[in-house]
Amino acid sequence: MDLVVWADELSFHVSYFRQEWEMKEAVPRAHIHCAADSRYRLWINGQYIGFGPARGRTDHPYYDTHVVPLKAGRNTIAFLCSTTQRRTAYLHR
Repeated sequence: MDLVVWADELSFHVSYFRQEWEMKEAVPRAHIHCAADSRYRLWINGQYIGFGPARGRTDHPYYDTHVVPLKAGRNTIAFLCSTTQRRTAYLHR
């Protein structure tokens, strides 16, 4: 399912996305792919992982890949996006 959030009327907007899930086994090297029109910051299980986005063209956007450990049990991903443009906040699930 894709979740799309638009900020039509604002010239500067910050969107915060957070998701928790359970895992039966740990994954020592999970690949998290991230993209944003302006800026993003990524946290996994409360640990700051990095920021972006990768530079690219609007007609062919790029994404960053972060390699992170995921633990058995409950995991949390948090994604903070900020933009100085309109209609840019988007979360792909």
